[in-house]
Amino acid sequence: MHGRLAVMLTLSKSAIDSTWYEIRSGADVIEEIEIRFSLYRIPKSFDSVELIHRWIEELERKLVRNRAYRLISARSYPSSLLRKKLLEKKYSETLCNEMVEELQRLGYVQDEEWARRLIEREFARGNGPRLIELKLKIKGVSPSQVRQIITREMERKKIRELMKKGKTPQSLVRKGFDYSLIEIFS
Repeated sequence: MHGRLAVMLTLSKSAIDSTWYEIRSGADVIEEIEIRFSLYRIPKSFDSVELIHRWIEELERKLVRNRAYRLISARSYPSSLLRKKLLEKKYSETLCNEMVEELQRLGYVQDEEWARRLIEREFARGNGPRLIELKLKIKGVSPSQVRQIITREMERKKIRELMKKGKTPQSLVRKGFDYSLIEIFS
């Protein structure tokens, strides 16, 4: 066999910064690349720089998918919170967005259904529309559904029920109920 010899390349963590990795050919550093997510089980060698890049891309895609499915298997998430959870693991924003969009297409992530359940649960706990809207904003979800789900009549009934249990008008205002409705019952 004559011609060129096969060059074996390795990928190793930089001694200077833990988010940087070095592509080496023997003792020589060929390229440095930033990898913000955690890498495990790096193959001992690669045949080309392109194969290293492809391996990293495929690994990140697999890790994003596994993490997303693990999260949604434990509980329901709105798209904004799921995206935030994936980004916390330092995966690329593009891959995180693609994964969230895929899960939405498949029906596993449904923002409106998630928001509806949260609104109903919070209202049943005795929280008013304003407080529920604030909680949705904090979670990165549009609070527009609150007034569609909780009607003025439902709010009146809940105020009446809570006042019969001894809640004060001030506590109801703090819980996010409309003061003009509370005045009617006090």
